Amino acid sequence: RAYLRRVARETWRFFDDFVGPESQWLPPDNSQEALRIELAQRTSPTNIGLWLLSALGARDLGYLTTEQLVERAQATMETLERLERNEGHFFNWYDIQSLSPLRPQYISAVDSGNLLASLWLLEQGLTELEQQPVFGPEAIEGLVDIVGIIKNLAARDPSLPPAARQTINQLASVLMESPLEVVEVIQQLQSATGLTQQLISSIVGTGPSQSELRYWSERLEKATNSWRATVDTFLPWMESAGPLSDALHWRLPADQVPKGAPVLATRTTDVPYVHWCKIDGAQILEEWEWPGRYIP
Repeated sequence: RAYLRRVARETWRFFDDFVGPESQWLPPDNSQEALRIELAQRTSPTNIGLWLLSALGARDLGYLTTEQLVERAQATMETLERLERNEGHFFNWYDIQSLSPLRPQYISAVDSGNLLASLWLLEQGLTELEQQPVFGPEAIEGLVDIVGIIKNLAARDPSLPPAARQTINQLASVLMESPLEVVEVIQQLQSATGLTQQLISSIVGTGPSQSELRYWSERLEKATNSWRATVDTFLPWMESAGPLSDALHWRLPADQVPKGAPVLATRTTDVPYVHWCKIDGAQILEEWEWPGRYIP
């Protein structure tokens, strides 16, 4: 399982590196790494569909936050709206810089079907995602995959400084713990943030192996910061939750909500909603039900 997840993360690297504003959120057809290093600046409906499903899978595996998935998928859909079509059908090849159809222009029933099937699956995945927590153990699992890649690189590099090896081992130890509470997951993220910064600072070599190690260390930092941003957005009181973590398991009457939290989310197992209470000191301002489950 650990091996397959590392392969998945290494595969996701292609989309993570090459799909972005520079490609107008369209996936390039391929990247050549030998003989003549280049990126194929063209894409097809099949490529686009696979990119969108890969992004959905990346969210499931903890490589993207929900917000990142939505932002990337929406950016791709906005680009699709700008592509020239023939009677509503996409052409088979487009230049990802000019967005012009490549010649000879033709429509492939196979590629169109692949895109349609991918969009159906994406819709189903996003619908299911609405009912899932915005933050959970998959955040740590995604980080563990990156640390596994880093450990493999370190094992093949005898010149790696001892301080870097020690930090890698500390990262692995911190992230391998199985958290039982959301607050414990957040504490793991906090610890991983500091250790990742230490690791990046300790990598001083410029050789190919250490360049790769620096790349993955920076990706670890980026992923950690993304999940912490999710916490700041949806669970702002949890950074210093302490005793408030008990409120995650029970719905409290409005007059029993503890002081000190600008927003408090609670849940029960017998209703399909997360109950929110917005408070100002001891005064309850309002209470409402928010569709969706934001806390596991």
